[in-house]
Parts: sequence; structure tokens; C-alpha cells
Amino acid sequence: MPSGMPDGERPEGGPGGMGGGMGGSNVLVERFTAVEEWADLVEQAKADLTADLFDSGYAEEVLDQWESMLTDRAGDLVDAATVREEADAIRAKLG
Repeated sequence: MPSGMPDGERPEGGPGGMGGGMGGSNVLVERFTAVEEWADLVEQAKADLTADLFDSGYAEEVLDQWESMLTDRAGDLVDAATVREEADAIRAKLG
């Protein structure tokens, strides 16, 4: 690593060692979840979030709102059939 370069930074200036999201690793998360009690809290928070967003139907309500907005207000930019097709693909993922 070049001298004077703080740990965790890449020479091109991008963040380094930040991991997380999109399947990346995150050392802090790994250490946190290595403690069984904390790992249980993370799993409970995931279950709560899933219930709040998906099981409750809230995520689908938001999707419906976006689909409607795009169809009504951006029809000159995006074909309604494309919006519907994409929304249906997202609905399938929401399960």
C-alpha cells in the first residue's frame, strides 16, 4: 500500500474494506453475528422487517403506487406495457 494511505482506502480513492450489500463481505457484520446472542437479534430483526414490508402487503402497495405513477405521468417516456411487465416481475420476486 502506498505510504500515507490510510488502511481501508484504495489507491484510486474508492472505499476499501467497506463490503456489505450486494453479497459482499463485511468484517464488522461477521464479528457482530459471530456472537450467538447478537446473531439471534439480527435474525429477529430480519423476520420483523420481512413481516413489516412483505407479509403485510406494504411492499406491494408501494409497487402499485410506483406502477401507477409511471404509467400516468411518464407514459411518454416508458411504454405502459413495459412498466406492467417490470412490475409483474417484481411482484413475482415479492412472492
